[in-house]
Amino acid sequence: MIVAAVTALTLLALGVWLWRADLRSRRRTQVIEALAPLRPQLAHEPDPAATPPLETLAVWLSLPTLLDGAGIAMAPSRFLAALGGLSIALGTIALALSGSIGWALLAGIATPLGGCASLRARRGRREEALQAQLPEAIDVVARAIRSGQPMDAALREAGERMPDPVGRALRRVEEEFRLGAPFERAVRGLAERYPGVAEVRFLVAALVLQRETGGNLAHILERLAATLRERVVFRRDVRAVTAEGRATAIVLALLPLVFMVGIALLRPAYVAPLFEAPTGRALLLAALVLEGVGFMAMRALSRVRV
Repeated sequence: MIVAAVTALTLLALGVWLWRADLRSRRRTQVIEALAPLRPQLAHEPDPAATPPLETLAVWLSLPTLLDGAGIAMAPSRFLAALGGLSIALGTIALALSGSIGWALLAGIATPLGGCASLRARRGRREEALQAQLPEAIDVVARAIRSGQPMDAALREAGERMPDPVGRALRRVEEEFRLGAPFERAVRGLAERYPGVAEVRFLVAALVLQRETGGNLAHILERLAATLRERVVFRRDVRAVTAEGRATAIVLALLPLVFMVGIALLRPAYVAPLFEAPTGRALLLAALVLEGVGFMAMRALSRVRV
């Protein structure tokens, strides 16, 4: 009862703090947006002395890039605070149910790791969608330029016609350019938000070089779109070839867990020492850690970057 009350009070205090932090963040964002036309670099050059410690930690962990790439409209400090509160709550619940500090620490550590892993997985899915949509979006920009429209209008048209995530990415570039940011800064910001997508870097390099040296931009974009389509096809072929290795990694990772669950259902006395004895719990924790390390190693071996 005491543990539940402490957990409830902790979560209530965390909720109030998050609400106040979100309110301050919204006010700061409104001020930055109002001053953006006068000083576009203001949004990119925060004052280190005025930055809260939680936001500094979020920047150090690259959370702003992760959240932006994952398409989550949440302040990095709020995400960190939410992960911390959830970690404390799950650790307290694990301690109350098992009475073991080891399980409480495992739950507290696994929660932020799982949150960051899910965030990276979501960003990876959006990056794959962006890679597949980018050639068509470049074609839309090239056709708009051939029809006589300027670059900002072409980006706006592509952003409105294309679905997310590429539509949102192009709309953001066009909005920054329209608010007064230099064109090179606006397009380089796109590459900074998606550092793991080589196709975005190709597009940014083509736009910046054409801006500096001149040339037929529509023809350059059409050739770039054709090259990116070939990369998409090649990447799908590689995924098909390596599908067996990825399936093997998943099966080998799940097999011990399925085997243990089956034995627990058929002969519970066989697996009871793993949960009741201190040595059994330590061995189970070590097995889980080694299982995770082995799965990540097999996944890395079966992954081919194009």
